Amino acid sequence: MRWFGVLSKLIFVAANLFAVVVYAQTEDASLPPAPRLIQAPSVDIQDPNTEIAALKERLAKLETGQKSAFGSGYNNGFFIESVESPFRLKMDAWLQFRHAYFNTGSPTPDENEFEFERARLIFSGHAFTENLDYFLQLDGDSDGGHGADFFDYYLTFDLGNELLDYEKGQFGIRVGKWKVPFNRARAESGKDLSFTDRSVSSVIFDINRSLGMSLFGKIGCDPGAINWEVALINGLHTGGFRTSRAGELDHNLATSGRISTDIIGDYGKGESDLAFHENLAIQLGGGFAVSRIERDGLREFASIRTIDSGATLASLLPANVNSYTVALYTVDMGLKYQGWSLIADYYFRQLTNMGPVPALSDHGLLLQTGYFVVPEKFEVLSRWARGVGDSSTLGVSERSYDELGFGFVWYIRAEPQIHV
Repeated sequence: MRWFGVLSKLIFVAANLFAVVVYAQTEDASLPPAPRLIQAPSVDIQDPNTEIAALKERLAKLETGQKSAFGSGYNNGFFIESVESPFRLKMDAWLQFRHAYFNTGSPTPDENEFEFERARLIFSGHAFTENLDYFLQLDGDSDGGHGADFFDYYLTFDLGNELLDYEKGQFGIRVGKWKVPFNRARAESGKDLSFTDRSVSSVIFDINRSLGMSLFGKIGCDPGAINWEVALINGLHTGGFRTSRAGELDHNLATSGRISTDIIGDYGKGESDLAFHENLAIQLGGGFAVSRIERDGLREFASIRTIDSGATLASLLPANVNSYTVALYTVDMGLKYQGWSLIADYYFRQLTNMGPVPALSDHGLLLQTGYFVVPEKFEVLSRWARGVGDSSTLGVSERSYDELGFGFVWYIRAEPQIHV
């Protein structure tokens, strides 16, 4: 210990001084001359109390660091974070197990099986600064042979807060693969849907995931803030496509965007009124997506499905049509009030620039309602989806489809959510 070294030096100096005093008192003229004393080395003597106090301070800092350098716990997921630096990792997971029975009455194969439709493992947090967030989601699906896919992986950087002193969430940038901005149904997490799956209209008029970048933010303060995002992406429905020169993607980029706001109250997350809003809450939203798709990206060229039959547009187009333009638009409304929920989505799609094939137009609609017979516990559901358009006949005539669904949900636990 450092104070012990200082103390030993003090003892050495004191012993030499004591020897000098004793020798001076006993000196005799008959004795031979006294030998010259060896000079003690000079030392930088500091106050031992100061040294001890500094040592105690360093020990206290060390002990504090060992006890609180990292924190951990559970908050809608397990987390570990650094107390002294802006690093945080959160881990979460959710599963959807179900039995599926499907009798087609057509050449399409029937279905009667148990399956894991969704098995998600999520890692999220921030690094280096609280304004740099990361998100990684793995998905295991029994349809995919029990393999795990990198479903989402992206970074977001809050430019407004980091550089412009805005409040968090006012203005940022996102890069990676994610649910690109467009429709309400896709923006909702699968675990927050009222029914097991999205409606037929929500799938036919969907653009799903893709790789790219976007700017996002909000105008105003919650509740009532206007949330917006615009994106430049590889294409529509291209989240699982290879980005190398493998012939899956063409060389055109796509654009999409979405805007939404709570015009009355705080709508919250999810389709159902699980929070049991005492006061009326209404949310409005809308989106767009535009892309020019060419045949040299074979998989992307075959990504658009038509009304009624569900056949790909590529399988119906003449061989001399090598490209087309697709434009999609949507508006939506959600309402929650004392256990009631109401959702209305409208979609419009136009397919143009196909040479000899005329412009094609399709419309889609979803009406869905739910009511908690037992507040926050037992909900009954119904929905109707309809699509009308001429894409499946290449403009010769209009075709349509209808979906009618009923269901119920028993919420065993609200947080973390467990329901049947």
